[in-house]
Formats: sequence, structure tokens, C-alpha cells
Amino acid sequence: MARREDAYTVREVAEILGVPDDSVERMLARGELEGRRQAGGWRIPRRAVDPLAQAEVSESSDTVGPGTETGPAGRGTPVAKLRKHEPEGAASQGPSKAEGEESLSPPVREASVPEGLLETAVTKPPALEAQERRPDGGAAGRRAALTGWGSRALRTGVRARTIDLGELPRGVRVLAILGYAGVAMLLGSAVLLELFGDRMASVRFLSPDAAEAAEVPGVAVVVANLAFVAGWAFVLTGASDCRRRVFLPVALVFVFELFMLAIGLPNRTLIFAMWSLALPLVALPVAAHFFARRLRHWRDYPLLEFGSWSAVVGTFVGFLWIFRKSTGDATVATDGVFMPLVLLGVPFWVFLGFGVAEVATDLARLLGPRLRRMLSERASRSLLLGLLLARPPADFLLLVLHFADAVDGLPMGFLIFDFVVSVSLVVGAVVLRFGRGWTLPSVAALLALVLASPVVSLGMLLASRSSPGFAELAISKVGVSSPVLLFVALSAYNVLSFGVRFANAGGRHAPRAGRVPLYFGVAFLLIGMTIFYANQRSAVTGQLDAEFEGIVEAMFTVGGVSLIPVYLVWTVWRSKERVFDEERASLETRPSGLNDAAIPGGKPGESLAVVGVACSLFGLLFFPPLFGTVGIVLGAVGYVKGSRRLGTVAVVFGAAALVLRRLV
Repeated sequence: MARREDAYTVREVAEILGVPDDSVERMLARGELEGRRQAGGWRIPRRAVDPLAQAEVSESSDTVGPGTETGPAGRGTPVAKLRKHEPEGAASQGPSKAEGEESLSPPVREASVPEGLLETAVTKPPALEAQERRPDGGAAGRRAALTGWGSRALRTGVRARTIDLGELPRGVRVLAILGYAGVAMLLGSAVLLELFGDRMASVRFLSPDAAEAAEVPGVAVVVANLAFVAGWAFVLTGASDCRRRVFLPVALVFVFELFMLAIGLPNRTLIFAMWSLALPLVALPVAAHFFARRLRHWRDYPLLEFGSWSAVVGTFVGFLWIFRKSTGDATVATDGVFMPLVLLGVPFWVFLGFGVAEVATDLARLLGPRLRRMLSERASRSLLLGLLLARPPADFLLLVLHFADAVDGLPMGFLIFDFVVSVSLVVGAVVLRFGRGWTLPSVAALLALVLASPVVSLGMLLASRSSPGFAELAISKVGVSSPVLLFVALSAYNVLSFGVRFANAGGRHAPRAGRVPLYFGVAFLLIGMTIFYANQRSAVTGQLDAEFEGIVEAMFTVGGVSLIPVYLVWTVWRSKERVFDEERASLETRPSGLNDAAIPGGKPGESLAVVGVACSLFGLLFFPPLFGTVGIVLGAVGYVKGSRRLGTVAVVFGAAALVLRRLV
């Protein structure tokens, strides 16, 4: 990726080429124009734009008349492709024909264009059109289109979930790769210790504030110490690139951690020796940060700095383990250095509970635009009304059946939460309908909220302290009672979502080169802390430590119950571009001459098939005999009436719901 000064935005490219912004965006989406999508929008390298600008100059020089193109650049150039996508009236912005002058090209009659012809003329790449002209062009073209769509979707997904390393120094890029690899290994170690930790050799120790001795697997102690060394090396490397208000608090916490680490030494002489060694080692980089932070030498070698900090922290940890009186005393020191991180990790745990809302909004962002492109406007409204009006009665009916002991095994907590959320959505739809806000963007927003609300209901149920508990309900099927596996899943998602946004956004006090190591360092420390505390057991009873699990569940509760609804509403109504960027673009660029009959998907049985798909999806969640059967029937009717694709989907999902019911 080019540097920022060597890249254009969509608006700048549109002004250079004299075409609308949406034409440039469509070329980028189809891969016909090189670009990279970032948090602030598309960044298009200069090397991809300059040939187009030269082609435009060549096109204007080879044009005989205002409507005739004789040069080679007039037909097949990318600029010509962009000009094909101009909406009606865009051409009037250019030079107009003189009065009485006749164009050499045949007149074009203005009429509404069917969507199928529009897609053939605009959205199909030339390679795909050439394949479809062959004898087996239909199948080959579909395979090529499917393969191209899959590769583009994979590239887009990877870019959206990884840190943009193009503008970072080489050393920081290497640190980011090391950070991803280290986080993956730590999370894998957490899973292995959770599954097989009770079979490993344990270390017994007695904390100063504990009433009884505890045991922890020796492998967990080793992994936690390695995470401590690497985590602080990452944090200090990133903080040194930040301003003083970021670096000084980090340095103070690090000094406090070194003093806590000396507790495990056997006598006071070694403790004071370690403290006296810590002060100059920390004072030296602090002084360098104050007096030399404006020099390039401090920032040009992040790998050397990371190695130096690793050597410093590793020296102290090695000093502890070499001169320890016993393994238990060294484990007590490990407990001492991780105890302050429990308080510092509270925001991280809150964000993990908060990540349920991230999953919901990402689901809405993934499914919303695809449903809008697949369905007609009439079918989209039918789907929205069906989902809005069907959920409250269905939840109420299932609650009545549960309280009447007619059906066993229904998730009562989920039904209660879902009933409240669905009624709120119905009220919002009524307000929009009678408040003259029932527009296509509002329909898209409500549809995305309907798609996201089941995930939100499930997350609020899991995050609450209602019965059953968070961990028991989430992972009871795999026979694990600790929330470690759930922590691993949410931590991985957090690294791929919040961590990417944090690292890709620069700031005045924390530039991007410092944010990348900072985030990975914090992740290392908190994952190491979780590995150490989640594997502690009572030496008397052999039960896992309930105190740490209680802290974790409390933080999940705060993040899940209090922040999920607020974040979801804020995302939809205050930051629509985050969830509906593709949706809004598709709505704004829809040709005005097309009606519902010309939009693909406007078939007689489409609405029935859509309702059948919704019922089948409900059947996958609860009460499969009712919703699965209704989904199969409606899907079959829709298939017979002409909506074969949606009808097949409804039948398949309905049958899957019935089969899963029989198996489970």
C-alpha cells in the first residue's frame, strides 16, 4: 500500500477523472481499480490513478465531436467504463452541444432499463462476458463469478480484521506479526490447560492473603511468566513512542510490578539488591524518553528496543527463579505481579462482554446488504413486517407453554429478553410509520436491528446472573465449567475487531507506531493473568478458584447488560455508516427508473418464501416442530409459485431444524 501522501480518496479520484463518486466506488468493489479500504474510507494509490488521468487526456484529444470518439482511448479505457456508470444527468455537467449541432452517434431513447440488462451492461467484468459467450459460457461464467466473489470476500474480510501494516515502519510490522502469533499461542495454551490441566504436575503455594493453600499447573506458571515478559516488552516499546502522559503512568506501573516481583526472593538482601538494580534500569529509559524522545534513534529501531526491554524484564524474572527459596515462593511472586493487573483488566473484561454487541452489529452488516440486494423492495418490507410481528406472539406463546409445563427445555430467560426486545422494535416501527419516517433507509435499519436483536437477547441473557449462570449455559455442552473457553473466543474476536480499530487509528498522544505494540502487550498480560488464575485450584478440595470466576462474571454482566443496548442504539442511529455503509450505497445508487416489477426477486411466491425462511430460522432456535414445519410448507409453496432459491433455503433450514430436534 502506498504512503498516505501517495494515495487518493474516492472524492479526489472522482474530481480528477470527472466522474461521480459512486462510479469510482463500484470500480473499486469489482476490483477494476486498485485500492485499499480503511477506517476512514478507500485509499487509492497514485500509480493506479495516473494512467486513468492520462487515458482521459488522450480520450479528449482523440474526440472529433462532442458525441463522437475515434481514438483508442474512447471505448475500452477504464475512464470509459467509469463514464458508463454515470447516473442520469451527470453528463450534463460537462460541455454541452452547441445549439443546432447534431451528434454523429445515434440518438438514445430515455426509458426505464430492466435490472437484468443493467447488470449485464454495467456490473459484469469483460472477462466474465467473454466466458459467457463461449459454448459452455453460462456454467463457466457462473463458476468464475463465484470464485471471484469468494476471493474478493476473503480478501475484504482479512483486511477488515487485521491491522493495516502498509504505512508502519518495518520493525513495527514485524512486532505486529509476532503479536498475532503470540496471542494465538497463548489462547491455544489456555484451551489446552483448561482441558488437560488437571492431569499435569501442579505447584502448591500459599498467598499472603489466602486462608488455604492453592495449586496451579506448572505449565500455567511458565506460560504466565513468559506472557509477563513479552507483554511488558510490548507495552514499554509502544509507550516509548507516545507522549509523556502515556509513557509516565506505564513506567510507574512497571516499576511497581518489579518491586512486587521481588517478594518471592528468600531474604532481604536479595530483595534490596533486586530493587537497587531495578531503579537504574528503569531510570535510564525514562531519562532517554525525556531528553531524547525527539531524536530519531529512539524510534527507528523498535525491534532493538523490544529486545532490550525483553532482556530487562527477563533478567528480573530469571533472577527471581534462580535465587528462589522454593518453586512455591516464586509462584507467590507471580501471583503478586498479576494481582494489580486484575484491577487494570476490568475495562478489558467489560469490553469482552460488550463484544456481544459487536457480533450482533457485524452480523447485521453482513446480512443486511445481501438481503436488500437479493430481495425486492416489496419483499424487504414483507420480511421486515413478518419478523417484527411474528416474534412477540411466538415468544409469548412459548412462554405460556413453558409455564403450563406443556413443553420442556425451553430457554425461558432468552424468551423473556427476546420478547422485550421484539416489542421495543415493534413500537419503534409504529413510531416511524406514523411519524413519516418509513423510508428505505429506515427499513434497512430496522431490518438490521431485527437480525441483530436475537444475538443481543442471547448476550444479555448470558451476561446476566439469572439462571443458569453465564459459563454453565454458554459451554455446558462441552463439559467445562470455567469461563476460559468463552474468554478465549471473545478475546480472539476482540483482537480482530476492537484491536484492529484501536491500532489503525492514530492520535496526538499515541501514534499508530505506538498503539500496535501497546495493544498486543496489554493482550499478552491479560491473557497470561487469566491463564494463571483460571487454573488455580484449592489444595484441599481440588475445586477451581471461585473468586476469579466471580470477578469475571461480574464484569461480563456490567458490559453485557448495561452496554449492549446502549451501544446497539448508538450504532444504528448515530453511526449508521459503520453498519450500513454498503446498504446505504446500494440504496442511494439504485436507478430511479426501475420499479418493483423490474427489480430481480419480485416474483409471486417471494414473500411466502421469505416468511418461510424466517420461520425455519426460528425453528433452529426453539420449538422446531411448529416453526420448522411452517417454514417447510411456506418454502414449498414459494418454490411452486416461482421463488425457487428462497423456497429451497426455507425447506432446507426447516428440515435441518426438525432433524436437529430429533438428534438432540
